[in-house]
Amino acid sequence: MKRSDASNTTSGGFGRNVYRYGPVVSLLLICVWLEDTWHQMELAWDKESHAAGELQLAPPLRLGALSKLSEPKGPNAKGAAAGKKAMAGKGGKSKKVAEQTSHQREMAAAALALKDLELERLKNLDPDQVDSLRRGLHSWLVGVASFQQVEVMHVLAQWFQSASADIVDRELDRMLSKDPNSGWAFCATEGQLCECRGGRIRYGHSDMAWVEKAGHRLFCGFSTFKKEVAYGLLKSCQCWTELGRDAGLADLAEVTFSLGGREEAGTSSVEGEGDDGSVVGRRSEGSAAHFKQIAAAAGGSHGVLAAGSSGFLWGKVKRMAEWVKTEASPLELLAASRVYKWLENTRGSAKIGVALENAVDSFVRTREGSKLLCQDGKPVDEKRCAGKGARLCRAGCSRSPTVGKMPWRTGAPLPREQLCRPGVDLEPIWSCDRKTSRVPAKGHPHEEAQKVLDRTTEAFCAHRGMRELFSVYLDCEFIQNYLHWTDEGSEWFDEAFVTYIAGAKDSKYEWQATNLVRSIEAFSSRPIILFIFDDASVPPASWHGMRNVIVFKMAAFNARTIMPVSFNFNKLRAMISARIRVGIQLDTDQIIAPGMDRFFEGTRREIHDYYPWPMLPVHWMSRDEQEGLLYADMNFKGWSGVRTMRWGHAHPTWTFWALPFLTDLLFERYSVSFSRTFSGIRVQDENRQTKRVAKWGDFMYEDEDMLNVGLWRDGAVKEWCKFDLEWELYKQRFEVDVDMMHDTKWYPDGVPLVFLSMHNTKTFESIDWMLSWIARCHVLQPNLDACPRGAAAPPTCLEGQLEERELRLRPEQYTAAMCCCIQPRLENWIFWHGHWFSKREDVPGILPNVSKKRTCSLP
Repeated sequence: MKRSDASNTTSGGFGRNVYRYGPVVSLLLICVWLEDTWHQMELAWDKESHAAGELQLAPPLRLGALSKLSEPKGPNAKGAAAGKKAMAGKGGKSKKVAEQTSHQREMAAAALALKDLELERLKNLDPDQVDSLRRGLHSWLVGVASFQQVEVMHVLAQWFQSASADIVDRELDRMLSKDPNSGWAFCATEGQLCECRGGRIRYGHSDMAWVEKAGHRLFCGFSTFKKEVAYGLLKSCQCWTELGRDAGLADLAEVTFSLGGREEAGTSSVEGEGDDGSVVGRRSEGSAAHFKQIAAAAGGSHGVLAAGSSGFLWGKVKRMAEWVKTEASPLELLAASRVYKWLENTRGSAKIGVALENAVDSFVRTREGSKLLCQDGKPVDEKRCAGKGARLCRAGCSRSPTVGKMPWRTGAPLPREQLCRPGVDLEPIWSCDRKTSRVPAKGHPHEEAQKVLDRTTEAFCAHRGMRELFSVYLDCEFIQNYLHWTDEGSEWFDEAFVTYIAGAKDSKYEWQATNLVRSIEAFSSRPIILFIFDDASVPPASWHGMRNVIVFKMAAFNARTIMPVSFNFNKLRAMISARIRVGIQLDTDQIIAPGMDRFFEGTRREIHDYYPWPMLPVHWMSRDEQEGLLYADMNFKGWSGVRTMRWGHAHPTWTFWALPFLTDLLFERYSVSFSRTFSGIRVQDENRQTKRVAKWGDFMYEDEDMLNVGLWRDGAVKEWCKFDLEWELYKQRFEVDVDMMHDTKWYPDGVPLVFLSMHNTKTFESIDWMLSWIARCHVLQPNLDACPRGAAAPPTCLEGQLEERELRLRPEQYTAAMCCCIQPRLENWIFWHGHWFSKREDVPGILPNVSKKRTCSLP
């Protein structure tokens, strides 16, 4: 016994604990201990894992032997519960049922005992292991982690403020057991060999489906798995390994090893904290220098922090980096490394973030009581708050109606200092009731824009069924941002982005919008005004604190009409109601890239009182192609009039001079639903107004159709060169077709491309990944001389594939290598027929070897 005790002290006193449990449990513990000991011997024989200078980590304590021994066999394999119920029905609790129940208790006790032993061993981490965790997590957060991965770690750190590491670890056990993807880790790209010690391999694509096969060494391809699960997509293989409580230790040790030797004592301290993300102080070479560059650039005098932009995102990275370096305990670091491995394995940061937030909310509610109470003693209405109702929010404690039932206030507008008083969650801003609306002061430069808006909405405001469509309320959770971007003289916005949304909490549209608002934070000095058109959608907690986000709410269009109206016409409602002098409309499945703010100046230059129409970017299809050619089947046949320019994509920019066109177009569409006529274009010169009868046409199904037809009908001729590009185009480096998006009529030699925004960004994880490293490229501006020769993008540009995953273990090299993917777009952001340009002035009207003059505009 004494010899046994002495020989097992490194495994958490295994010999001392075996005899605390029954004989069956003890036998199982011995089996697992033998498996663990054998694994240690394997590691000792592996020369690669014992390279000079590499940290020697204790191997993970695995539960494979326990899970196999406790697996139901024979007739019970299809469902022990069903068999138990059948036997109980025949004769009560039979002896066999009692034996099974006893067996299950022993299995549960064994599992708990293993967790206790594992926890005891992990509490004895040596200083090198703790240092490895701190440095590895810090380097990953600073140099590799996506914005959403950082947000997940932030939620975890907040949880530790109210719960012990033991509680968090047990909850992580539960969450990991419920996530069917948690233990699957990349092992090979299609066409490569996958080696998997666990013996379970699956083949497929994370956005499509998977097919599984048993084996330790399998070729990753259709020939092995015999099923096509993601046609046309590059697939991969994954290997199953249970994420124990020390998951992530090995990977973080490799990260630390790539950084070089240990830091000197004291160099991890940070001095001069600031909300803007700036860092003053010394750190070791490597990740510290990398982060210092980011912080210095983000907080520089020419940065966008003064307007409330990238400081929030990089500030959160900084706070989390400080937490792992100086504040987190060893057990908290272990839990963080487990979440790190979970994030890196699954690339499912959105779902993991929601799971953690729900766990934190449940813990808080359990600690505080079944219901969190408002100041009036009533429970929070959790449907109206972000998360699961464990946080107080204005809407959750407000007893006022939702926006769909909210009556407009009476009386004069309140002083600005009284906006969003306690107990108020929605503040009326502007409506058809001019006397109670918040309008610019007399003589203010914005007064002219308000007069144009009032004049052009008269028809709406006179219509009993439509006047409520222009009642705008501010979500009071964003009152400070609203006050920041407006002033006492006027509450119009000079320049801003606009988008719109509806739907349940945690919907795909909410996650798309999260990427959008983060891109505005990272790359713009202007705000984004987000309209919510229902009572169900709730801005997530991750938006709070972003200075650039303002949320307005408006009632949904629920009138009983002859013809239903597409939800997308709310785009026009948002553009009109935002009260912006110069605006850029973005859908939630878009993000902006560095330099998008150029379009504000361009829009102001192109759209004015002599040209009062919005401008759309050229669509990637002309929609009037010759029959028999590619995409001719997508030709638009809903209108037979003359087309004055190529089909445009419904992502318009506008100034307040375009409000008459937008309002008349929207009124025409809604009038058809009520079968009414309306007065035509509301120009300033009353003598130039025309009458137009509203009749249903096949161009009225969607907003994009009506915008194009409306512009053709008015003889408009201005459109933007293509700036809302497919996001995949951004990481193809120099490999761009010279005749991209060409047609036979308008652009036979290809459309000029403007790399300032991305479209079709519907896959949250991929866009979060790409947005985050482009943001680092934008801030750091690394030297790209070391990029591979030639035009092709390096293999690391393929998300989640072998080369990119290996690069993630080298944070020092990650950003510079990934920036090669978007070369040369950060400097030369215009592409036309094989030529790259850095300034609009350098782009000629026609290029050599191009048959037709360029007609689209550049910002």
